[in-house]
Amino acid sequence: MTSPTSQPSHFDFIITCADGLELPLQTELASLGMVSDIKSTGRLAVHGTLTDLYNICLWSRVASRVLLLIKRRNINKEYDVAEQLYGLAKSVDWSEQFGLKQTFAIRVSVDKRVSVSQQFAMLRIKDAIADVFNDKFGERPNVDSKQPDFTVFATVNDKQAELYLDLSGTSLHRRGYRVAMTDAPLKENLAAALLISSGWLDNKLPCLADEDSATTCRATDELKYDALIDPMCGSGTFLIEALLMCCDYPVGIDKAESQFGFYGWQHHDSGLWQSMVDDARGRFHYALDTIVHYAKPAGQTEPADTTVCLPTIIGYDSDVGAIRAVHKNMIAAGLQALIPLITLEQRPLSSLKAGLGKFIEADQLARPLIITNPPYGERLGSEDFIKPLYQGLGLILQDIFSSDETSKGQSSQKSQATKANKTPAHQVMLGVLAAQVEHADILPISDPQTLRCHNGAITVYFRHGSLIPNRHETLIQGFEKTEISVEGAQDFVNRLQKNLAHLKKLAARDPAVGGVTNLRVYDADLPDFKVAIDVYGDYVHVQEFAPPKNIPPETAKRRFNLALLGTREVLGINREQVFIKTRARQSGNEQYSKQTQSDKRGKFYIVRENGAYFYVNFTDYLDTGLFVDHRNMRGLIKAASRGADVLNLFAYTCTASVHAALAGAKSVTSVDLSQNYLDWGKQNFALNGLDMSGSKYRFVSEDIFEWIKDNTEQFDTIFIDPPTFSNSKKFQGTFDVQRDHTALINRAMNRLRTDGVLYFSNNFSKFELDETLTQRYEIRDITHETIGFDFNIKKPIHHSFEIRHQRS
Repeated sequence: MTSPTSQPSHFDFIITCADGLELPLQTELASLGMVSDIKSTGRLAVHGTLTDLYNICLWSRVASRVLLLIKRRNINKEYDVAEQLYGLAKSVDWSEQFGLKQTFAIRVSVDKRVSVSQQFAMLRIKDAIADVFNDKFGERPNVDSKQPDFTVFATVNDKQAELYLDLSGTSLHRRGYRVAMTDAPLKENLAAALLISSGWLDNKLPCLADEDSATTCRATDELKYDALIDPMCGSGTFLIEALLMCCDYPVGIDKAESQFGFYGWQHHDSGLWQSMVDDARGRFHYALDTIVHYAKPAGQTEPADTTVCLPTIIGYDSDVGAIRAVHKNMIAAGLQALIPLITLEQRPLSSLKAGLGKFIEADQLARPLIITNPPYGERLGSEDFIKPLYQGLGLILQDIFSSDETSKGQSSQKSQATKANKTPAHQVMLGVLAAQVEHADILPISDPQTLRCHNGAITVYFRHGSLIPNRHETLIQGFEKTEISVEGAQDFVNRLQKNLAHLKKLAARDPAVGGVTNLRVYDADLPDFKVAIDVYGDYVHVQEFAPPKNIPPETAKRRFNLALLGTREVLGINREQVFIKTRARQSGNEQYSKQTQSDKRGKFYIVRENGAYFYVNFTDYLDTGLFVDHRNMRGLIKAASRGADVLNLFAYTCTASVHAALAGAKSVTSVDLSQNYLDWGKQNFALNGLDMSGSKYRFVSEDIFEWIKDNTEQFDTIFIDPPTFSNSKKFQGTFDVQRDHTALINRAMNRLRTDGVLYFSNNFSKFELDETLTQRYEIRDITHETIGFDFNIKKPIHHSFEIRHQRS
């Protein structure tokens, strides 16, 4: 080796990284005191010292390789390129880089615009290096294509050729802690790069800045982020990389013994290197010991000014195997001492709010970084459920961090209005990976930044920025009575305003989470305006009843148009928020049939009900996918579902099933003849963060009578809401609820456990329950309980019953 005194003081390095990670790498190099220039995709240039080289190899979490520029030369692609490469390599004194006892190999990257055989180019460069040594020493080093001491890289484009010596040896991105894997694991260097892009590198623990003066470390006061949360953590790559940064861990230390390419390099300073290795080890152990000494155990809720040292670190995953994998990988990473200081739990996205509640109460999530790699396809298994997952993630996070009183229940309208004008209580940074940029576009992020990169062979997009808080009022919540004049429809306007003012108060009093936001606000109250008006969050669904034959069509059309105008004026909405249907007497399953012959699918909108989110479709079908009149019934199903095996027959879009699942049902089985509606139901499940990868939630597309006859399982809670009449092509024969409900209920009761409950409901206005059922079971008419405050109890829109086995 060259002695330290005769070494060059600076070298020209090229630092490579995976495509798309150039900016994070540049940020990281700057944190190490280096100025770099992005030369091309995956290549940054640094003019640095030996210390810089060693720092990159020890500390860089993003870099792949460090290449030493040996020589470059212009070439003419019209001439023999291989011979030009030979001449370039022959002009270098390779003995100044490595000796006769080292082995070498050649790697060549050729631009497609250059016509040359890659193998022949490698051969000619190898010949040139051999000739240099032979000319000088009479012998040459050996070639080892598998495990060489040195690798010479040659890059060739249509204008220039460059020769590099790989000083890093094996790729720097490899870590030693990946001992347990999950599906589609996140690459370690990618995870580190995304954390750096999100600003986690700035989260340097103050107590580690100066070993001599460090006595306390107030992470919640001084750090950029007071927490890191990965709600779908998989094998824990984000968590581990974030902790390694917190602990000042030198990621290259595992390769420090033998794997770096510069060990046989003629300019290697072994003394300097060893001192840097020792210092790096010491920094890590000091950081780890300090964190363990000062940090609070995970979940401990002390006052905010308590001395702490580690940000709140939270990892959840719906798969218990993933949580086990995180434990194993943390031990392999040397972070075993930190496991008691962080939170790792099996928890689906659907219960994220419950999981984070205690941390919010303790004011430990004022400035969290939420970063995650959702299972975009690998574990969901279908493209149709990926978009709902991303939408649901955004909605759930907005719900959790929406106000100062997160997880404390609803405050009064007055305090809610006051809070709306305050600065958000939480400053949340959100970073999410997506396989398609359209999925990233769904996320509620302000001033978003997007990084296009690769996770293995998959192109992915990392979208990050501040979470947009959700303080938006729905139509019923924001309604205020004003003076409105609509000629020819003043009676209608007055009645609608009166209804809305009354219903707004009742909706706010409802014990459901967030109050009622989907309800009927007008139901053919006036004889001249025979329409039903339902509010769904921010949208209005208007159903026109077919007028009597004695009303001229032009008169009916004029009145309907006036009703639409009055509705828009009263609610202060535009045309795009109003959807119109004409409701005539239906036969068979017409209310479930598409209203247009076009194959083009209408747009889905999202509404909220009692803590759950649902897709509604205002255009394709007469019904929207969410029956507002069954709101109370779904509440009963939810209340009876915790720890229960739940069966939902005629499940439609599985809204009751979602409530059952969110309530903590042991299992939920949804049966419907229509696969389209079950797929809609699955999207509702994904929208609410419910994990469908296992057997806990089942969706069965079969004839209900046949399925319940052949199935032998027992259930604790059963819900049946059949159509009034059905003559579906898939159905063998017809179904009439009055005629067939006895057989249907009897078969269902065979599937009900002794202490279980069956809820039966239907919308046939003249329905009468068979007396034989009342003799056989304990039956309670609960229609008055399930008719909401927005419907007329004297003219019930449906009939409902609670049915149990008779007690012996």
